Amino acid sequence: SQPRAMGIQTHLRCHTGLLWTCSAVAVLAVGGACYASTQPRHRVLQRGEQLSLLKRKTASICSSRPKTISPGHELGLGAKASITERAESADIELPRTVDQMVAQAKDAIEAALALGKSRQRLDLILPINEKKYDFLAIEAMDYPCSLSEEFKAAVETTEKLLEALTGVDASTFTKQRLDPGGVEGDPCMLVQAQSENGRNFAAVAFPFSDNLKQLQRLAEEDTTLILVNPQWKDSGAVVSDFGFGPWKKAADDFLNTFEKSYTLTEQRIGAPSSLSFQDGKRYSDGGVVRVLRKFPSPHVAFVMAVDGASQAIGSFEESFPSYNELDAAIKAGREANLQIFDYAKDAVMPNPFAKQENADFDAAVESPAEVVERMDKTAIRQALTSRGLPTSGTMATIRDRLRIALEREA
Repeated sequence: SQPRAMGIQTHLRCHTGLLWTCSAVAVLAVGGACYASTQPRHRVLQRGEQLSLLKRKTASICSSRPKTISPGHELGLGAKASITERAESADIELPRTVDQMVAQAKDAIEAALALGKSRQRLDLILPINEKKYDFLAIEAMDYPCSLSEEFKAAVETTEKLLEALTGVDASTFTKQRLDPGGVEGDPCMLVQAQSENGRNFAAVAFPFSDNLKQLQRLAEEDTTLILVNPQWKDSGAVVSDFGFGPWKKAADDFLNTFEKSYTLTEQRIGAPSSLSFQDGKRYSDGGVVRVLRKFPSPHVAFVMAVDGASQAIGSFEESFPSYNELDAAIKAGREANLQIFDYAKDAVMPNPFAKQENADFDAAVESPAEVVERMDKTAIRQALTSRGLPTSGTMATIRDRLRIALEREA
């Protein structure tokens, strides 16, 4: 549901000894050190040289997949067998939770505001579907949530962001639906707040093309205007959501005044979840990519594994990387036999209901039976799907099936 801006396509290449950079940074869900091409906007980094954006602490090179890799771990950005404990620069660190994403977005907004950019756009990964239980999850657990649930998550995330920006509790915010409401039409919410130092903020969550005139009126006011997860499509269609000719140009001219200060999106390239005929494993083809951009840094692309492990593979400074660019990066990484690809094949999807730090409940005081008992049918089916277990049967049957699975995992 998050539209992607398509960038200029480039042919990506992968090397273990040198790093080629593009105009944005992408993260693939099965990772590798794949980097851009020889077009004029790229430059070559010599062996051992690092991008200033991607300062990393790298451990010794090893010939096989290290046992030190753990779920959520970021693999190295250099040679194919190198490992990094963590990115030293906050600009390159992939957020592991909604709160970390909101904190990054806040920093990006403030950095853009310092340069006088009072109109900004954010594209965020929302805590819906499988990401409601595990923000790093990349495999669907059930049918997608409804539009109203997605809209609700967008509004709640927007309120969190404004609380971080203003230092004021969300209970003091002014909220107004910009759509007629009800079950018909496209939902859109305006959230207005004032910071402790008197700065006004107006955040529009889930705007559609029909809200364009309302956005233009808001832009005339003395406020910082933030668009959160716009739902229009401005590329890839014969006719855009804003029409064509002078109407589209007028809309584009207005929307181009918004700085895309923070982007965190996820995109599936190919069919990574399909079983391979060669080795019978998943993630043998394609990959899942998260692309992160935090103003004023370039876009950074990460390849993801199902347990949350990731690896940054390149940077794209001028635009969001296109599908073809990311696809070429994955193929080049596989041809170079990069480490993350083998790791992703054997990675195990974590139990989203197991005890974790900052979990919604304490698994230490709840038995699997108690955990399952308070779950609704949708949550139970999602948990079963994530474990590759059948979801058919009565409520009592699927509840018992999940209880047994959790007891075995305990």
